Amino acid sequence: MRRWPLLVLIGGLCLAHVAAGTPRFEVMNQTLDLGVVRPNSVTPGRFVILNTGDAPLRILSVKAHCGCTVTRLTDRIVPPGGQSHLSIKYTTGNLPEDVSKSIDLTTDDPATPKTTLYVTASVKGDIEWSPRTLTLDWPVAPDFQGRITFRVADGIQPKRVYDPAGFLQAEWRALPGKDWEVLFRLPPGAEFRRVATLFVESNSQDFPLLQLPVYFQKSSPLRLTPGRVNFWVREGDRAPVRRITVARRDGQPLKVLRAEPSRDYFVVTVVQAAGETAVIELTLKDGLPPDMCDGNLHIVTDVEDVWLNISCKVVPRDGGGKGK
Repeated sequence: MRRWPLLVLIGGLCLAHVAAGTPRFEVMNQTLDLGVVRPNSVTPGRFVILNTGDAPLRILSVKAHCGCTVTRLTDRIVPPGGQSHLSIKYTTGNLPEDVSKSIDLTTDDPATPKTTLYVTASVKGDIEWSPRTLTLDWPVAPDFQGRITFRVADGIQPKRVYDPAGFLQAEWRALPGKDWEVLFRLPPGAEFRRVATLFVESNSQDFPLLQLPVYFQKSSPLRLTPGRVNFWVREGDRAPVRRITVARRDGQPLKVLRAEPSRDYFVVTVVQAAGETAVIELTLKDGLPPDMCDGNLHIVTDVEDVWLNISCKVVPRDGGGKGK
């Protein structure tokens, strides 16, 4: 007889669980393709989140992995059969590129507690150029002539091509059709420098003044991975941490003696100083105002010194916020 209360209690709990139901997360468009967008523009978009379960779905967190993507959620609790809209505003950079940005969603759906959404776009302006990155081995041959080809919209013509430091001698010439190219060379007796910059002025709406870096590298027994670091951060957001590995090309061990940033707002930590691979972490201080923040990292090892180029920009935050 004493078992009846226990059985009744267990049965009641089971019925309560069935009555409570289970939320089910679904999204109509896991990848949002914004198509072709202009440089330095803001493009809106929207994900549609569905609850196909029989209990309310709670959206616990929304995290965009790039400051260029601002999110706004209409509802954090979605009733059974209902939907919520995750609106986004994607701010493009100032260079043509194909981009893919991710957004992590966490919900109380026991089957799908975490989902990653993707925002893709193709950034194109009225000018495209190739090659995009120029890295030359030093010493450069006396008869060397660099070439950058520009594919342009109708009516886009250069006004001036020059190196303000006078290190590179540059000129432009027309190609058949509407395109043109920039030719550059080094003056006789030029001494080594790590980077020079070509300025290209034109009547382009998207790129009226292009600054194209030309990197020079001496043969080195060391290998940096990656060979260049990029930061693109929205004002007020925490910058990501970039990890750089340093290794000898012959596989022998090395030691990092120090790592010196060119700007005081770069935060550098030597995680692993010695061994077959050294590891350095690089990020930015919080609270930097909107501006360009390019620089370099001087890495001193027991083999030789190397420099890592850092491309960096903090962009203003618009009126939108993350989340609701």
